[in-house]
Amino acid sequence: LSTNSLSSSIPSSLGLLTRLTSLNLSGCSLMGTVPGMLSYLTGLYALDLSSNALNGTLPKLRKYSRLAHLDLSANSFQGTVSGGVGKLSLLQHLDLSVNQLNGTLPKGLGRISLLSHLDLSMNSFNGNLPEDLDQLTALTNLNLASNTINGTIPDSLGNLTNLRSLNFSTNLLNGSIPASFGDFSHLLYFDVSYNGLNGSLPVSFSRLSALKHLQVANNQLNQTLPASISSLISLTNLNISINFINGTFPAAISSLTNLVALDVHFNSMNCSFPSYISTLTKLTWLDMSDNKFWGPLGETIGTLTDLEFLCEGGLGSW
Repeated sequence: LSTNSLSSSIPSSLGLLTRLTSLNLSGCSLMGTVPGMLSYLTGLYALDLSSNALNGTLPKLRKYSRLAHLDLSANSFQGTVSGGVGKLSLLQHLDLSVNQLNGTLPKGLGRISLLSHLDLSMNSFNGNLPEDLDQLTALTNLNLASNTINGTIPDSLGNLTNLRSLNFSTNLLNGSIPASFGDFSHLLYFDVSYNGLNGSLPVSFSRLSALKHLQVANNQLNQTLPASISSLISLTNLNISINFINGTFPAAISSLTNLVALDVHFNSMNCSFPSYISTLTKLTWLDMSDNKFWGPLGETIGTLTDLEFLCEGGLGSW
C-alpha cells in the first residue's frame, strides 16, 4: 500500500492480520500514533512506516522478534528508544532517521549481530557512543549524523571492517580520529565533519584505497596533511575546510587524479600556490580561499577546463 494518499491514521484492525509477514505503508500521509494492536503482528519480517506524519512514541519493538527490516524514518516519533531493540536478533536493516527521538543511543545494539544498515541520523540523541557498537561486525552502513552525541570515538570501532559508509557528521564528538579506521578496507564514504575533532588525518588512512568521499570539514584538525594521502587514488571528493591544518599543501595531492571536488578553505596552509593542482583535470569545484598561499597563479587554473566553481578569496599576495 506504499505511496498512496490515505491521509488517515493506521487502523487498529490491521492487528487482526496475524499471518502477515510484510507491511509497507511508507509515504501514505498517515497521521496519529501507531496502534497498540499492531504488536499482535509477531510474524512480521518487514515493517516500513517511513515518510508519514506519525507521532507519539515508538511501538514496542521487542514484540517483533522476527523482524529483519524495520524502517520508521521521516516521521515525528518522540521519546527514547528502549533497550528492547537489542532483542531483535534477526534484524538486518534499522532506520529511525529524521524523527524527534532523544536520550542516549539504545543499549543492546551490539547484540543485533546480523545488522548491516543502521541509520539513526537527524534526531536528538545525546551521550556517548555505545560501548557495544564495535560488536556490529556485519555493518556496511552506519549513520549517526545530526544528533548531539558527544565524547570520543572508540578505537574499537575499527572492528567494523565491512563498513562501506560511515557518517558521524554534525555532532559534538571530540578527541582524534582513530588510527584503527585505516582497517576499513571497503569504505567508500567517510564523514565526520562539524564536530570538535583534533589532531590530524591518521597515516593509516593510506590503506583506504576504495574511499571516494572524505569529509572532515569544520573540526579542529591542527597538523599537516600526511603525504600518505596520495594513496587514496579513488577519491572524488575531499573536504578538509574550516580547520587549523598548517604547513605546506602536499604535492602528494597531485596523485589524486579522480578528484571532482577539493575544498581546503579556511586553514593555515602556508606555501607558494601549488602549480601541481593542474594535474587534477577532473575538478569541477575548487576552494582554496582563506589560507596563506602566495606567488603567481600562472597558467595553472587554465588547465582545469571542467571547473564550475572556483573560490580564491583571501589568498595571500599573488
